[in-house]
Amino acid sequence: TDLRMPQGDGEHLLECLKRNQATYAIPVIVISGQKSHRVESQMRRLGADSFFHKPICYDVLMDEINQYMQLRERA
Repeated sequence: TDLRMPQGDGEHLLECLKRNQATYAIPVIVISGQKSHRVESQMRRLGADSFFHKPICYDVLMDEINQYMQLRERA
């Protein structure tokens, strides 16, 4: 998720996913244009599995997604 989206807030989405028993185990990757380490720390406290600053290389993002997909397949 992106932190700032036109129709929503990625932080709220993350909080909702991690509070819900049916969705708390879904890995969440946060992407943000905000360069603050405080923002990254906050997202990790809320349960973000990964955090990237924009711009992000497509291959890096796909490698990260694949890492979580492989972990899910083994479970």
